[in-house]
Amino acid sequence: MTAQPTTTLVTGASSGIGEQFALQLGRRGHHLVLTARSEDKMHALAQRLRSAHPGIDVEVIAADLAEPGNAAALTAELATRGVDVDVLINNAGFGSHNPVAAEDPDNLARE
Repeated sequence: MTAQPTTTLVTGASSGIGEQFALQLGRRGHHLVLTARSEDKMHALAQRLRSAHPGIDVEVIAADLAEPGNAAALTAELATRGVDVDVLINNAGFGSHNPVAAEDPDNLARE
């Protein structure tokens, strides 16, 4: 019995922890779907991964998952491409340099 490669979706994959997840999972033979806002950075990362690990598939889908409706659009794009995701690394995040008490409640509700 041969195990099938796992397909992992990494959100926030263009830098930081998301990029490191992608690099480590690629090294372990996972097929990857990279999503983040920075399409150029993701394409560069995808090229690095493909060069280092020729047996893996790497898909790039640019999306700002903080925007309403973009998670559903990502799901639809995965279906269009015929990609079945086995594992989700939900790393996309947001940041602020203000204390929570100083934040606009409408902004916090959106994020």
